[in-house]
Amino acid sequence: MQTPLRVLIVEDSEDDCLLLNNELTRGGYAITYRRVETAEGMTAALAEENWDIVVSDHRMPQFSSLAALKLCKERAHNMPFIVVSGSIGEELAVSAMKAGAHDYIMKDNLARLVPAVERELREAESRRQRSHAEEELEQWRRRTDSILEAAGEGICGLDADGVINFINPRGAKLLGWEAGKLIGKPLHETVHHSRDDHTPFLKEDCSLCATLRDGLAHWMDDEVFWRKDGLAIPIEYTCMPIHEDGKIVGAVLTFQDITERKDAESALREANRRLEHSLAELRRTQEKIVEQERLQALGRMAGGVAHDFNNALSKILGFTELLLTSSEKLHDTETVREHLRMISTVSRDAARVVRRLHEFYRPRRDTELFKAINLNDIVEQTISLTETKWQHEAQARGVSIQVRTELEPKVSVCADEAELREVLTNLIFNAVDAMPQGGAITIRTSTVMAQAILEITDNGTGMTDEVRRRCFEPFFTTKGTGGTGLGLASAYGIIQRHRGEIHIETEVGKGSTFAIRLPVFVVEHKQPAVPEPPIALKHHPLRVLVVEDESMVRRIEVEYLTADGHIVETAADGGEGLSKFRAGRFDLVVIDRAMPEINGDQLTDAIKELNPDTPVILVTGFMEAPANEHKQQQADLILAKPFSHASLCSAVEKVMAAA
Repeated sequence: MQTPLRVLIVEDSEDDCLLLNNELTRGGYAITYRRVETAEGMTAALAEENWDIVVSDHRMPQFSSLAALKLCKERAHNMPFIVVSGSIGEELAVSAMKAGAHDYIMKDNLARLVPAVERELREAESRRQRSHAEEELEQWRRRTDSILEAAGEGICGLDADGVINFINPRGAKLLGWEAGKLIGKPLHETVHHSRDDHTPFLKEDCSLCATLRDGLAHWMDDEVFWRKDGLAIPIEYTCMPIHEDGKIVGAVLTFQDITERKDAESALREANRRLEHSLAELRRTQEKIVEQERLQALGRMAGGVAHDFNNALSKILGFTELLLTSSEKLHDTETVREHLRMISTVSRDAARVVRRLHEFYRPRRDTELFKAINLNDIVEQTISLTETKWQHEAQARGVSIQVRTELEPKVSVCADEAELREVLTNLIFNAVDAMPQGGAITIRTSTVMAQAILEITDNGTGMTDEVRRRCFEPFFTTKGTGGTGLGLASAYGIIQRHRGEIHIETEVGKGSTFAIRLPVFVVEHKQPAVPEPPIALKHHPLRVLVVEDESMVRRIEVEYLTADGHIVETAADGGEGLSKFRAGRFDLVVIDRAMPEINGDQLTDAIKELNPDTPVILVTGFMEAPANEHKQQQADLILAKPFSHASLCSAVEKVMAAA
């Protein structure tokens, strides 16, 4: 695990700064750094942030290591300061060390950097601990002086027998006595003889008297002393022994009335009780509000899903009814094919709605591997791919739309190339839709610290606060029937999966800026991936057991498989499927995951226990694994519904090639 390290780098060369950063990263540090090259920049950096170490070049056009060292000592005198230079003479190096630099390293010998940083961090920690100890010692000295000066406390001197030989005016006043009349009286018998419930307080049980016996300091934070008028006052006291020539010759007692503290504690307990009650009420109210918002969001999402699916179902039912109610159409092969193609297209569109909705909330899987890509390439590719469409739309409206780029060189991120193109495509078309009178879209890339930034700015209509708050919700759209409300929701989910952030700055009438922040790609040395062997097609027919509780789905699977020449046997539930598997011999088993009583996972486990070599394809309508998703999956392949004939055929070929 890398150690976090905040480094202020005083350097005029960005390349040299990156070399230092890379060297420290290889040394096991997770670097957060800021590069400055002027006195003003360094002054601001020291004022705005806390740094663990300063690494400075020796000679810069507007600055030097000695000037940087002086600033560092003025504002953070304990911070380690290392000079890294490409050319520094021995005399200058000695001068830097005398001025307070902790080390100097030549740029052609950066191997010394990490050991030097480790050493100086340890020494800085030692300096901090020493300073802290000195501060504590000084605080203790001031406290001792305060006690000796009797500031706000009763101070009483005792001899070896516990008799009062000194008491300050504050102490006498607290006890209701004149100071002179307490001299010569035994302290315990005079003011400490009883507990607060009036029961006797024996000397052998008294911590105050114990000091005179064992020579140790004793402290009590809640006892009572008795005043001359017979009233008890709550007391906090400390009793310190006085030693001379190895003998206990007396003690010094400091005490104070804690009535106000006890009243405050009582009031605080009551206030805490009331606060806890109020917080409980607030939590209940918040839970109700959150639940209402959740239900409203669910209602909006359900409405959006219903809208899209009702549109799809209307088309499917319409084309189906046209075929079923017209014998002429049924006998017209081309019409039947056309209607079936439309039904297939609409069905696939409906399936894509579900998948895109799933992509909105799906977290990044551990097995999902991203690769290093140049963010600028994504920008240029997306502009090229979308240019024809947005230019055509602009021309159709009789307006002009320009897309400009301001790209910083070499902005690399670790990402899925296709998903980032989808995000940028959605944002470009959103910007085009926001400029009905035409305008300009500016796309910028840059790198700040360890983040790559992608900004898409338009000078269109902008958003209201309500639209800005809701624009990432699934199925929320301002485009009427022309939008699905899934574009920005999908973009949000993709950026979240890339461990990035997406923010909006917008003003009605002035346009919007979508700012995406992604982690900068850091080079890692990995073993080259071993290419997977190509799938070997199986040409001989297979004996396949299909276990599916939905009769229509079961029928479709059977027809797909028999069309490919396979011999198929079916079961309507998990129990029947297990019985048929035990009784027969099958080359492949296709199982529905969500079945009553014995589900697909349980049946897969049972089949693998009986014959581990039998390939199993698990068919599921869920986008993610259900409750047992963390359990080791035994199926050879999971096939998502809805699937096509080609998808099932490919799945069969893949598992049989691996068998």
